Amino acid sequence: PLVGQPEQMLLLTMGVPTRSYDADGVKFLAYDERRVDIIPGTPGVGIWRAGAMPPQPIERWCETTFQVVQGTVRSFTLRGNACG
Repeated sequence: PLVGQPEQMLLLTMGVPTRSYDADGVKFLAYDERRVDIIPGTPGVGIWRAGAMPPQPIERWCETTFQVVQGTVRSFTLRGNACG
């Protein structure tokens, strides 16, 4: 819903970007989101705990980059394993 909106609306909605870059009057504003999910472990069988799996942390991230031309949001791209 931010495509076509003024840059100010993007900043009010998303806040200060993680990174920004300006190339020949085109701005790129990037926002990063990161979290760690824990996949539960499984108990083993028997005294020696054969087959036991410990909990595993999985890092999830998404980078949303907006393209702003002449003060208007023109497009965005998503990168990462937790976008959508």
